[in-house]
Amino acid sequence: MESPPRPAKRPRAVQAFDAKAREGWRACAWEEERGPLLVGFSGGADSTALLLWLAAFSPRPLLAVHVQHGLRGARAERDARHAARFCRERGIPFRLLRVRVAKKGPRGLEAAAREARRRAFSSAARKAGARAVALAHTLDDQAETVLMRLFEGSGPAGLAGMRPSSPLEEGKGVTLLRPLLRLRRAEARAYLRALKARWVEDETNRDEGRLRNRLRRRLWPLIERSLGPSAAEGAARSAELLGAALEALDASIRRARADFLIEGETAVRVASLARAAALPRAVRAGLWRAALAGAGSPSAPKGRRPLGRHLEGIDRLALEGSPSARLDLPGGLQARRDYDSLVIGPRAKAAPAQRREVPLKIPGETIHAGLGIALRARLRRSAPPPGADRLAAVLDADRLGEGAVQRGRRAGDRFHPAGAPGGRKLKEYFIDRKVPRGERERIPLLAVGGEVAWVIGHQVSEKFRARPDSRRLIVLRAEAV
Repeated sequence: MESPPRPAKRPRAVQAFDAKAREGWRACAWEEERGPLLVGFSGGADSTALLLWLAAFSPRPLLAVHVQHGLRGARAERDARHAARFCRERGIPFRLLRVRVAKKGPRGLEAAAREARRRAFSSAARKAGARAVALAHTLDDQAETVLMRLFEGSGPAGLAGMRPSSPLEEGKGVTLLRPLLRLRRAEARAYLRALKARWVEDETNRDEGRLRNRLRRRLWPLIERSLGPSAAEGAARSAELLGAALEALDASIRRARADFLIEGETAVRVASLARAAALPRAVRAGLWRAALAGAGSPSAPKGRRPLGRHLEGIDRLALEGSPSARLDLPGGLQARRDYDSLVIGPRAKAAPAQRREVPLKIPGETIHAGLGIALRARLRRSAPPPGADRLAAVLDADRLGEGAVQRGRRAGDRFHPAGAPGGRKLKEYFIDRKVPRGERERIPLLAVGGEVAWVIGHQVSEKFRARPDSRRLIVLRAEAV
């Protein structure tokens, strides 16, 4: 009786690729086992290796998606035909997506193409009922990304490079998976040659007008000649370690958000700055980033370098700025320091000075529409019981005399707070009371000439307050209108 034939031994390149790809898949930590898996398939070597490996490894149905950007003319059409034929011959469902890319934009053509590609993947995944898209980024891509972001001055998130799994688009419920981040490009090509699989070459990879291609074709060969072929593994390993540290940083930022961030309808407040100053710098940067995102502007700062500069500016404002300093930000946003808090929201328009004077009616009601306040005045011979209501005041009618008016703040106004040893400029009073600069113009006053008798909602003047020997009293009550 003849023995059954032994299964053919797999080529060493296939075994090596499979072992590392399985490690990469485990690093993706993707537990979802139902529904299809989308695979970004350009027809190049890396995406071809990924598609063939997933077809052999994954029990889930695959959908290969080829995105045609419309930027390479006939050669792009050739690649699309190759991708469709490749999948048809292997019985892999295939979809061609055509996108439009803005050739002129603030972030460049490559960034615009990447964003268009992501939107296309996200839309295709939702239509197919898929919750993940697998892409063929390799260890070489990771090393190049880390080097590029190092030169750009990126922070920890940028230097951590590409993560094994990350959201495709925030809030869309689709995850990007990168199971080949532990494999070199050469290993992908060796895998394909062992399987006798063909692929296409994208001629734009030779275009040294692109920063990534210049690094790939000029700088990396120099680095590997000087440091050895393991230099790319070292850069990718650093990114992996930094990614693990970033997870701990993200946890600290989440705690800081819960402790310091107060979200309103149109603005976000961070308080208190005295306590926030004790946070590590990286945690503060994450806190400012969260505040910017929470401010809700669709045109909030984008891009790594501009955003980094704005985060540094906000940090200086919070730690070193004057008690009422401001910082204008892109997208119509503004950061305002209000003593021990920081507010990020729509840029405040300068409040017009309330120049209009409205003479006080005694007795009667006096309305200042510009300040949104109504004063009701009554004459009495005895003071009502004292209370803590800041919208009520009792003044000496004889000391107040005639000519009292409702108005807003003016340069040179003076005020003598009740119980204080002497008078001062009203501006100094506001500073001592930590009244934010943006609110000072909107505080209504009762004044006689340049002397303030009552800072409505705050305090009465020592000069005009009622005394035990006052013969005539004015009882005032303020209400918003």
